[in-house]
Amino acid sequence: SAEARDLVTQLLKVNPAERYTAEQALEHPWFYTIFPLKKFSVKDMTYSHNLNLVDFSISSVLALGIGQKVCLWTERSGFLLECAAPVLSVSWCKAAGHILAVGMEDMVAIWDTKRAMLIQNLPDLGSKAMSLSWNKHLLTVGCSNGTIRSYDVRAKQKVEFELQGGHKGKVTRLSWRGGSKLILLSGCSGGTVNIWSPPSTEPCKSMTFPNPISAVSWCPWSPHRGMFVVAAGSMLYFYNMDSTEPHLELDTEEEMITSFEWCKHRLQFITTHITGQVTHWKFPTFSVIKSLRGHNAPIYYSAQEANQTTVATVSNDNTVKLWAMFDQPTNKSVSTSV
Repeated sequence: SAEARDLVTQLLKVNPAERYTAEQALEHPWFYTIFPLKKFSVKDMTYSHNLNLVDFSISSVLALGIGQKVCLWTERSGFLLECAAPVLSVSWCKAAGHILAVGMEDMVAIWDTKRAMLIQNLPDLGSKAMSLSWNKHLLTVGCSNGTIRSYDVRAKQKVEFELQGGHKGKVTRLSWRGGSKLILLSGCSGGTVNIWSPPSTEPCKSMTFPNPISAVSWCPWSPHRGMFVVAAGSMLYFYNMDSTEPHLELDTEEEMITSFEWCKHRLQFITTHITGQVTHWKFPTFSVIKSLRGHNAPIYYSAQEANQTTVATVSNDNTVKLWAMFDQPTNKSVSTSV
């Protein structure tokens, strides 16, 4: 890698005054591409490709669903929220960084984490809350019976809309497109991906894949916010919104993709895999920037910190690792045109 070549160059300089000291070498970026920034253990976490148990807030608080608790972790502190049932999904509201949604069996709890206070329950889902996604004040819940339900959390327990019949499996992945028009991506364990434009209750488009859906995500790069990605099996499919055929495909040649993260400020992304691998890719060439054996067991969850450089991965080797995956944003970072 470029980082490795630079480190070797600095260590081999003839002039001792210019040569790296041991301390300088240990601070070189190459070490952060091989070794995690942070590592800590977790116990009693449930590992399933159908769950969504990890998310970062805009203030860099990492939420981890562990049994009937949610652990809120920062570099300086941590505390637990006690829940009424086993946690199946967690999602921070990006519009109000201290508000956290917690999905469980037949209900979703809304927490004010600044006060460690439960402020609202959304009951009677009729099934498990497998996935959660916010669009400002709108909280959308993907259910195990294939239903998608959205709530306006400003009005207590108000159902804004309900989408039925688009999925025959558990709705395990949701992603709202940014902008004024409501456009929702949903993916299910049965291999179906739908695009919705509420308040219409019929999908705009529907696509079927041979494997369960492990990620759906809108591209953050302007002017390509009409592009989205679907991960299924070892494959990535990149679509434009106006087409049901992918305009780009990538076979990662690794076993099952378990999560996907866009780099917000460069033409890059990462994938995690059931093998424990973490791979950093360049778009649209799909050349590998770096590849790590991140864990000694399958990776199930990932989340990107608000600083846009750090990614957390969680594996059933019972560890959470924080990696310096992306460069720091700069004023010249992305004119993200492809």
